[in-house]
Amino acid sequence: MALYLQLKLGSLTVRFKGAIFEDGELPRAVDPELAGETTYSNEGGVSVSGSSFHPKHLWTWAVATRTICVTQPDLPDQVRELWSEYDRLRRARLNPQIELEDGTQYFFENTPRTRALATDASEIATSTGRIKYYSKYYVTFARPPVFQQGEGFTIQLAEGDIFSA
Repeated sequence: MALYLQLKLGSLTVRFKGAIFEDGELPRAVDPELAGETTYSNEGGVSVSGSSFHPKHLWTWAVATRTICVTQPDLPDQVRELWSEYDRLRRARLNPQIELEDGTQYFFENTPRTRALATDASEIATSTGRIKYYSKYYVTFARPPVFQQGEGFTIQLAEGDIFSA
């Protein structure tokens, strides 16, 4: 399966694929504010903090101008339109959660699966008795997209409600 992220909001669909994900870090990471941290007392005791629930994710990725021009020239305008519709819904207080299919990294968990499968994805059993799969999420813009000269841009999304299985 080729790496991809797909965003849907109402009738709008924007798909990021291919060369966008060839170099650098993959877009999904655990939100560091929810992941917890290890601290040590003066006596050397260990304390681990963090939320009691599964930490939410952040997706951050940049799309270079060169990549856009060669592979997806309409992508900047698609992103601007998606942001515009998201912002319109947000200002109207209509809870504008975007459906995100993440085909860049597996999601790992115990059975039963808690999230919906991405299109054409399936559960895969791991050697530890857990499962992994490409999943769907609800996300919101953590900040507006940032565009650079030449139409390159950066997007950051934050996980919202769980997209149930």
